[in-house]
This record gives sequence, structure tokens and C-alpha cells, in this order.
Amino acid sequence: MDRSEHRAVRRARKAWRNGLGTTAEIATDSSEGDYAWRISLAAISRDSTFSTFAGMQRIITFLGPGGVRLSTEGRGSRELQ
Repeated sequence: MDRSEHRAVRRARKAWRNGLGTTAEIATDSSEGDYAWRISLAAISRDSTFSTFAGMQRIITFLGPGGVRLSTEGRGSRELQ
């Protein structure tokens, strides 16, 4: 199996539509339209609404000090540390 290294610091950061964070895309597979899967690193600058992506399964892993609480309307919230 071949290995490759992907450093997030070398990736261009895109601002979120709401302006409250940024995302650096590390790897994607766009063979099925928009994308079949994506690995990205997000920086959250302050409290904001947790966006939904209809039809997408999301796996969220928190990296860094502190914690983050994810809340979704009608589905409650979950703290990640």
C-alpha cells in the first residue's frame, strides 16, 4: 500500500458561508457529483449554527484543547472533547 502525507497547514482555507469558521479540504472523492466523501479540517471561531448537509453522513472528530458542543434543531446536542 502506498502512503502519502497531507499537511493541513499547506491547504487553502475556505471561509464558511456564515463567516464563523473556516475549512481546509485535505482529500475528496468527487466521482459521484459534488463529492462522495471528504476529509477536512475546520476551525471554529465562535458559536454558530451547526449546518446540515441533507443526504450526507458526517463523522466529526474534535482535535485540540477545550471542547465543542454540536447542536442540531430537533435532535439535541452533543459535547466533543
